[in-house]
Amino acid sequence: MDNMISVQEAKKIVSNSIPLWDSEIVFLSQGVGRVLSADILSSMNSPSFSSSAMDGYAIYHGDVPGKIPVVKTLSAGDLSHPTLKRGEAIRIMTGGRIPKGGTAVVPQEEVVIAGENKIFIPHSVVEGRHIRLEGEELKKGDVVLPQGTLLTPGGIGFLASLGIQKVSIFVPPKIAILPTGNELVTDPKEMKKGKVFESSSFAIQAALQKWNIAPTLFSPVADMRKNLYEAFQKALKEHDFVVVTGGVSVGGFDFVKEVLADLKVETLFWKVAQKPGKPLFFGKRGRQFFFGLPGNPASSLVCYYEYVEPALLQGMGYPDANLPVETGKIQKEFIKNETRSEFVRARAKRDENGLFIFPIEGQESHKMKSFALANCLMFVPAEKNKLEIGEEVMIQWL
Repeated sequence: MDNMISVQEAKKIVSNSIPLWDSEIVFLSQGVGRVLSADILSSMNSPSFSSSAMDGYAIYHGDVPGKIPVVKTLSAGDLSHPTLKRGEAIRIMTGGRIPKGGTAVVPQEEVVIAGENKIFIPHSVVEGRHIRLEGEELKKGDVVLPQGTLLTPGGIGFLASLGIQKVSIFVPPKIAILPTGNELVTDPKEMKKGKVFESSSFAIQAALQKWNIAPTLFSPVADMRKNLYEAFQKALKEHDFVVVTGGVSVGGFDFVKEVLADLKVETLFWKVAQKPGKPLFFGKRGRQFFFGLPGNPASSLVCYYEYVEPALLQGMGYPDANLPVETGKIQKEFIKNETRSEFVRARAKRDENGLFIFPIEGQESHKMKSFALANCLMFVPAEKNKLEIGEEVMIQWL
């Protein structure tokens, strides 16, 4: 197997190597989609006062059934806090503060108007009915949300309801994307026979946008030791993650590994028993991490999704850093001749009968149309050589 390690081994090495990143305090509105780096404690009870859950009448529960005079009206936000005497009712709106002596709220639709400022309640009422009790959700000093919580819009709203204006979150690492190869061009005016448009960095940059991460994009670097050394040295000076595409295979101009050794980057693995993406490199220098991805764009994007993105998200505290997984039934026979695991670009479609998986034509590493049409990656284990129509397969949603 040419010293290759399995997909599972490679993922374990990456996961075991990545620390949590630094944290920063930001305004609440800037925290959505990020992960809390510290517990948030409540500075107040929630609710902060007992209030009505309905539009209706606040009463003492022992006074009904019977006819009761209505002595006052309380709206939500009314700062007065009157005392309700036995045998009286107070008209109250949803969110209004329960008056002293009030033990229940009767909804207005259950009340009979019995004259001017009088109501008749024809049934008994249990104590506490339709009252939101002070502190029933949280007590002062309780953990509101623990470290490691992903801040969703619901979480933002919940914290805002407690008067919390700032949160401590894990910050994204600084990332450089650095394509290598003499054949790469980005300007159509430079396109000639023998050249190809650089696309891997565009795909990875687009994938990072989902996480609100803006990487530094380097121009393509020629396959020369001096050029690579200078570019890698600059990238490592300013970034936590360096993602290189190309130059990690065994070609005569693939100098990436040698240059990294000169820069004191420790090799953690090189070559994984997978297709596409066999010549994958992962190394570190202190708290800096280096991914060397294959040059073919489909291979590099698969490796990004399987290794780079999980590493980034793990360091940012995300509770689940991997692509979401599901199983479905393959709808086309699939044969592989390799003894490597394979990530197959596919489309998954769901109907009332289940989830159905359709591998897409054009699985070669240089072909990106299949990636453009795919909504998932179908995983075929190393030991599996043939999938029959209708067989259960695992997919990862893109």
